[in-house]
Amino acid sequence: MSRYLIIILTAIIIFTSAICLAAGENVAEEVQSFSISGNSPDGKSSWQVEGESADIFSETVNMNAIKAKSRSEKINVTLNADEGTFYKDTKDVELRKNVVANTDEGTTLTTDTLKWSAESERVSTDDYVQIHRSDVDISGKGAIGSPNLNKVQLNSEVKMTIQPTAVITCDGPLEVDYKRYISYFNKNVIIEDKEGKIYADRVIAYIDPKEKKISKAIAKGNVKIEHKQNVSYCKKAIYLADKGKIILIGKPKVVIYSVDKLNEGKL
Repeated sequence: MSRYLIIILTAIIIFTSAICLAAGENVAEEVQSFSISGNSPDGKSSWQVEGESADIFSETVNMNAIKAKSRSEKINVTLNADEGTFYKDTKDVELRKNVVANTDEGTTLTTDTLKWSAESERVSTDDYVQIHRSDVDISGKGAIGSPNLNKVQLNSEVKMTIQPTAVITCDGPLEVDYKRYISYFNKNVIIEDKEGKIYADRVIAYIDPKEKKISKAIAKGNVKIEHKQNVSYCKKAIYLADKGKIILIGKPKVVIYSVDKLNEGKL
């Protein structure tokens, strides 16, 4: 948020007060509509917030029917919410009820509440989050990320669905880097597709944005692989989707239930 916000708010207050006094009325505590805008200190980004009403005479500005826009050299973000609060002292913003954020790169985030910290320039929530981008859906509880949503961390109860090829779940946290198409899964990770399942403590998944599937996955720690009727165990495994094979590293153990399903070097 910009340092110019307080100046703009002050101007609105003076203007509103002048109208009320001219009409011989008491100063109103609420106006019917408002618009607040500003620029970042470096001038590289701008933002605008509009709403139907705002209580601008207290230390907090209460807002309804919020529509916000953020523009920068790299990405534009639009955000809508039923209500919210702007805190004058910290310049932080809290949005509530039906919060939806969209980027011009095609990412949509929905949640019940969302906080924007002016000091850290981060958005966060303790509620459940749904994120959709390019046929990849992610859900989880609690999140923190950059305002442009290029990097997002989901804290727990994570599920990623890569339509229609795979589902990845973990206890969390999950760190997603949309610019590099890399996701870092932690704690009790399970990758499931039509070929079988991979279990591990940690997984780094590389997503092919064109093919809408995992191009490569590196699983580490207590790795277990279920492929049709066969089970393998190892410390580390590298899944190469384009070659259709998994490389086992670290004293692998393979339990064969069907010889016909196992080729040398390929599960």
